[in-house]
Amino acid sequence: MSRVPKEGDIVICDFTHGAKGSEIKFERPALVVSSEEFNRKLGRLAWVCPITKGSAKVAKSTGYAVDLKRSCKKTKGFVLVNQLRSIDLKERNAKVVDGVNKDALNELLDDVHSRILTAVGM
Repeated sequence: MSRVPKEGDIVICDFTHGAKGSEIKFERPALVVSSEEFNRKLGRLAWVCPITKGSAKVAKSTGYAVDLKRSCKKTKGFVLVNQLRSIDLKERNAKVVDGVNKDALNELLDDVHSRILTAVGM
């Protein structure tokens, strides 16, 4: 990893190793939801939500999918808040490949964060 990712970065990482059942698998983009300070202090760890280009039926029907719409230059799809996880950036071969546009960043992250808080009962 060339630099510490910050909140709102899009990383490509490999979710294959250790995935079970309906957990997200394969190499795919993910939205970094932890702050740059958090990621720097913990070294190689970051909190991310995987992104799918698929239908995300379950996540959408339960309110845990956030449409990226036109929030990024290259990345399209749905942020799967219900698949939030802490990852080791080095072991998952994470690379920053995109980021949420500055004009959309606060609104998108507020939406994602509120859905995370709802999911954990806060």
